[in-house]
Amino acid sequence: MHRVGKGHGGWRVDRTGRDEAARVAAVRRLGLLDTPADPDFDDIAALAARACGTPIALISLIDVDRQWFKARVGVAVEQLPRAMSICAVAMFADEVFVVPDALADARYADHPLVTGGPRLRFYAGVPLHAADGQPAGTLCVMDHEPRRLTDAQTATLRNLARHAQARLELAGSDREIAEVRSQLTRAHAVADEFAALVRHELRTPLTSIRGYLELLTDPAVGPALNTSGLADAVARNSDKLLRLVDDLLLLAQLDATSPRPATVDLAECARAAGFEVSGSGCVRADPVLMKQALTHLLAHATAVAPGSRPAVSVDAEPPAVRLRGVPLPMLATGQPGDGAAAGVLTGGGVSAAIVRAIVGIHGGTITALPGEPGVRITLPAPA
Repeated sequence: MHRVGKGHGGWRVDRTGRDEAARVAAVRRLGLLDTPADPDFDDIAALAARACGTPIALISLIDVDRQWFKARVGVAVEQLPRAMSICAVAMFADEVFVVPDALADARYADHPLVTGGPRLRFYAGVPLHAADGQPAGTLCVMDHEPRRLTDAQTATLRNLARHAQARLELAGSDREIAEVRSQLTRAHAVADEFAALVRHELRTPLTSIRGYLELLTDPAVGPALNTSGLADAVARNSDKLLRLVDDLLLLAQLDATSPRPATVDLAECARAAGFEVSGSGCVRADPVLMKQALTHLLAHATAVAPGSRPAVSVDAEPPAVRLRGVPLPMLATGQPGDGAAAGVLTGGGVSAAIVRAIVGIHGGTITALPGEPGVRITLPAPA
């Protein structure tokens, strides 16, 4: 049993009696710590706050000495010291961990989050686990007033936690696939990587859609939710799924595609793809494929660094596109002539794979920029 109380280092959680190193390793294998915001996790937190009528909702992962928020509602900071975390206790619970009134609870009456800062009074959290069963964190809701959840709200919180749990397990599974894939030979890696790519990219929206539909059709939970929020989430994931199917079909066809080369203005293609461009230069390439490559380059850069505005320039000699300001280490190939079946699926998602495949069938290269984040895509000069 984990106790809370004041120790020499301030407010702390007693972690004795558990293999903490194994637990932290399991959390880190999820590959989610310090990653950008994810709409699916954000939706779960927002729905939890709405269903329970609380101003705060969090999806927390507990690291060695910090509580990091994968999703947050009503909280500005991205993390807190673990020594101040109620979730660090709640993640070890067997059931929903509830503190109806922290000031009336001897364990938390003088907790720093209760006596100062947000002045929390109410807490309810559901444990989340890594795929191997290790406690990883919680889905929790909090309020500044003492309160109790209704049976319907408790059921909703449990169901949303189950949905969050499925997303955690999917993340952990994808991380394990990536580790196994790195140990395969290059010849076998292409087929395996494509299967893993399809599995990851398609299962993420499908898992979310299924979870939301379960909530909508659950008579004990549905009435407690604002269904418009669920419908919006289902619609967004459905649109994402359609785009993924189109992209995967394109990727599958590229290996058998013969470019129809023409003299192509790289700057014009980049502008048509949505970039702001400086410089100019022409290449010998298929104009349709080149626009697709640059469109997916923008999609990949945006996914890697949401909200960024990468700087794009075009060089005439040798003809190349330089994208600066976004770290894209998984995009570079560095080898000319790599086609879609020659090892272009080396990570980064469908958009990155499409960029590598199109550049490869044109005999081009993608290399990292020296000394700064970004890549250079070099292509054959016009005849």
